[in-house]
Amino acid sequence: MKKLSMLLTAGLVCTHASICQANDVVDQEGAASGESSAFSGFFAGVGGGTDFCSVEPKSVSGIDAKYTFKPKAFGLVLIAGYGQVLENQIYIGGELDISLKYSSKADKTITGKVDNVNVEAKIEIKRLVASFGGLFKLGYCFDSAPILVYGLLGFESWGIGCSVAATLGNKSETASLSGRTTALRLGAGASYKFDENWSVRLDLIYSFKKENELKNKDAAIKLDCGKFEIRALAAYNF
Repeated sequence: MKKLSMLLTAGLVCTHASICQANDVVDQEGAASGESSAFSGFFAGVGGGTDFCSVEPKSVSGIDAKYTFKPKAFGLVLIAGYGQVLENQIYIGGELDISLKYSSKADKTITGKVDNVNVEAKIEIKRLVASFGGLFKLGYCFDSAPILVYGLLGFESWGIGCSVAATLGNKSETASLSGRTTALRLGAGASYKFDENWSVRLDLIYSFKKENELKNKDAAIKLDCGKFEIRALAAYNF
């Protein structure tokens, strides 16, 4: 009887230990799942960004232009999209974004000849609001910390505005031109989860240069337009 009691006691101790270990595993799995839960599902976010633009005119109404304009823009960025963390912690998602930014102006005076007539033209360039685009996201969510790192690939439609004040001999003319360009963009970023649903993120995105032609009845400008964007955002996962 005493031996049977001792065996039952030992069995209960082992059973209790097994249950505790199982609970620990469940708790750890739940914690790991919780780390990535803020990065799965639909999300929306808001923040700010700065664009460092590079605009290189090739010609202005027949005058060769060899100067790089570098206007900057800063302001509001809005995003919305969907993402999912898979079992192997790989993240796949996509998002749409809209930028509403104020742009600085960059200007330069160039000189040349058109049909043997001396021409002087003052060019002023700025980046126009608003821009919009889409991004595909592929990344990795770490188990040990609520951090997601990812690459970005997509497109963006953004605008350029120009004003030209030209003097042809004794005649002066002014013209305003604007247009949009849709460019391929590539980037990377990282998100940190600080709440069950909230995360913060930092993105670095480069929009590849693309030729754009602006023209009206008074002037024509050929431009190579590209930009680099830095943006910081807070996002909420539903």
